[in-house]
Amino acid sequence: MRVRDVLTAAQNPWQAPFVEGLCRILTRYRASDHRPRTHLSLEIDAPDGRPLERLALGRVVQIPEVGGLHHRYVRRAA
Repeated sequence: MRVRDVLTAAQNPWQAPFVEGLCRILTRYRASDHRPRTHLSLEIDAPDGRPLERLALGRVVQIPEVGGLHHRYVRRAA
């Protein structure tokens, strides 16, 4: 998967962009995990709840989240 460790020194201002970028990614991941995604432990419901979408709303479209790492699917009118 080409994942490498990036060593950072404690309280080093030159390495703040790495930490800030990681914080942004983790915040977006948490939002994608809690908003629309279902969880088995919650009886196939999302932690923040979500409205049911009727078939009449249109076709299903894919929306990338967390930089394309995950996707959510919603119905949109054609």
